[in-house]
Amino acid sequence: MRRLALPLSLLAAVVLTGAASGSVDRTPRDVVEQALRKVKPAPDYASAVRNPQSRVRVVVTLDDPPLAAATFARRLPGLSGPNRKLNLTSAFSRSYLGTLEAAQARALSSIREEIPEARVSRRYQVLVNGFALSLPYERLPALLGSEAVDRVYPSYTYRMSLNRGPSVVGATAFAGLTGTRGDGVKVAVVDDGVDHEHPFLDPTGFSYPAGFPKGTSGSTTPKVIVARGFAG
Repeated sequence: MRRLALPLSLLAAVVLTGAASGSVDRTPRDVVEQALRKVKPAPDYASAVRNPQSRVRVVVTLDDPPLAAATFARRLPGLSGPNRKLNLTSAFSRSYLGTLEAAQARALSSIREEIPEARVSRRYQVLVNGFALSLPYERLPALLGSEAVDRVYPSYTYRMSLNRGPSVVGATAFAGLTGTRGDGVKVAVVDDGVDHEHPFLDPTGFSYPAGFPKGTSGSTTPKVIVARGFAG
């Protein structure tokens, strides 16, 4: 029987370590050890137990390694640098992705024979080989015992929790004591994204200075006066 395994946040690191018969070491040992030190207990499904008809969403992984792990494993030592990017359009990638799609189709067919209520919402092939599956809670034991799957992971939902940063660093008290509110100061942020709708960036009471806004339309406000995306 399969066990309900690690949280979804560790999938990318941990699923590569599940050694199938005859498989190769799929990820550097230090990465694996770091991931195992961060293991957290599975979520409490007590509410679902009280209502067996409720549905749960889990992530199912299969035996074959995902594309990234398979590509890493086939590289010959000394012939390619460790930082070489994954090429999704190479002949090997296209062929291997086709193999994973066929294997996932067979696994889903097997699962649906026993659990017709199972629904797939998303598939994974690059960093993880598997899919997100929704099913009645009472049918979870059947999924855990299925020979078609390797592991079953709980799927977590993350919600934004407002950080009280200004009060933590004393900015509110400082402004009250000195009257300084940052007027005339411009702050540039180079990061993986700025949520211009976040309460910390509320534009109420502000107006664009001369020559602004600049950058991507729809991503600026009188508080965020310049924005540009560098994706790709």
